[in-house]
Amino acid sequence: MANVRQVNLKAGPPDAGLDKDGNEKDMIQYENNLGCCPSPDSRYIGVTSQQLSSVTKTSYCKIETASLNNYYNHSDIRAVHLDKAPWNDFYFFMTCLGLLVMLFGFTDEFSDPPRDPLPDLQLYLGIVGLVIFLLFLAKLVYQYMRPKVFASIDTARYGQMPCGWGNLSEALVFIGKGPGVDVMSADDIGQGALSLLQNETVIQRHEGRKIKGELTEVILTDKRISVRRSKRCCCNLILRQDQLSSYKLEEIASTTADQSFPLWWILATIWFLGVVIGYFVECSEENQALPDAVCGTDKAKKDEWMNLMYIFAALSVIFFYMASNMAGGVGYCRRAFVTIYFNSPMYMPFFWMNKFEVLELPKLVAQGRADKIARSIMAAKDRKAKSNSYV
Repeated sequence: MANVRQVNLKAGPPDAGLDKDGNEKDMIQYENNLGCCPSPDSRYIGVTSQQLSSVTKTSYCKIETASLNNYYNHSDIRAVHLDKAPWNDFYFFMTCLGLLVMLFGFTDEFSDPPRDPLPDLQLYLGIVGLVIFLLFLAKLVYQYMRPKVFASIDTARYGQMPCGWGNLSEALVFIGKGPGVDVMSADDIGQGALSLLQNETVIQRHEGRKIKGELTEVILTDKRISVRRSKRCCCNLILRQDQLSSYKLEEIASTTADQSFPLWWILATIWFLGVVIGYFVECSEENQALPDAVCGTDKAKKDEWMNLMYIFAALSVIFFYMASNMAGGVGYCRRAFVTIYFNSPMYMPFFWMNKFEVLELPKLVAQGRADKIARSIMAAKDRKAKSNSYV
């Protein structure tokens, strides 16, 4: 049997060179930036072609007092999660409060009869309201245009959790660029931590069902799979929250396509309605006048009937619970889901289970659409595995 040499078919990550000790330099660093006053603590995530490092240092007057560094191989990096909140409810509330106090202080519309000139106390309140209004309005606009991004990088290292265990992660906080976050955007650190700054192409984008301004979207590239969840309000004009979770294609364990009619949930509903209607019909005023009525004056028959109703009601609860886990789920229309399971664990007390992401497709989607999405995700994983090396 002839030996066949392993051939690498793809271009590697960019070369950043070596430092004076012969170690590879970081091709990119993601620094912790809170956007506030200077702090003695400094932290960054560095990425080389072979490793990912997490460096945390504390210095006073250029004297380093503490240092904590973690180093991972890229095979130990599982996922990158970004949480961006452009809208701040507290800043918006204080802006409205300052506006109301300012109007109260600078106008006499709130007094009856109007007073001219305004009392000193009311004028001072107007000045305070103006300061609060301008201060929090500026903070609200700044927060929306450059919100903080809370990032976490899941690793293959396990740690103790309350009543269980789970994988540990490296956290990072920095000031974002723009209100939203998307794959290969300026705030997407997964492009360096997962894709190693290599050329990346978006293969498919699948939007889920939009429910009250909440939208879930699955973005599939040739390097990773990302799930974006965004929340909007005010006729979808204001972006309240934006989350992006990116996973390596190698981390995908399996996919499930569920596109079914919720038959069991409808049967459970019919059962429940039958129990309710049977109770009211049997205990109606016309039936209560009959000598053998179960809801009449005979206490033994009435107690027996009520116990039977309690049993039927308990069976209804069990029926609904079982129907919610059957094909089609909860509802009365055909629903389609795509579930993506990953190799990494999801922390849940007293349980051990894989992490997963669920995409609910829009209503009345074409039959077989969920199956096509699930198959395309697994096909992208297979292509990535074949492109890494060819034998």
